[in-house]
Amino acid sequence: EEQEVKGKSWSVDVSALYSTVISETTKQGSEDLVALVGQTVSVSFDKYVGGNGTAKYTGSAVCTEVTASGSNGSNASVTATFTGNGKLSPAT
Repeated sequence: EEQEVKGKSWSVDVSALYSTVISETTKQGSEDLVALVGQTVSVSFDKYVGGNGTAKYTGSAVCTEVTASGSNGSNASVTATFTGNGKLSPAT
């Protein structure tokens, strides 16, 4: 019996601190993060690979979930999930 690859899939989960200040004059609301859900975006990320350094990847993904929590006037904690939409490629 011979197996055939019919497709590949990938996803990325991220978590970070989020600040609403982009620059001294521009602020971004949490609505901007929530607006990503369902949108196709270009993502690039680094994955640490055990003592061998960092591997870099790039691809197109759909944001499937964003969660932000925090108190008024301080940085928020943010988690997001991106599900691959096509090929995940090594980046330079």
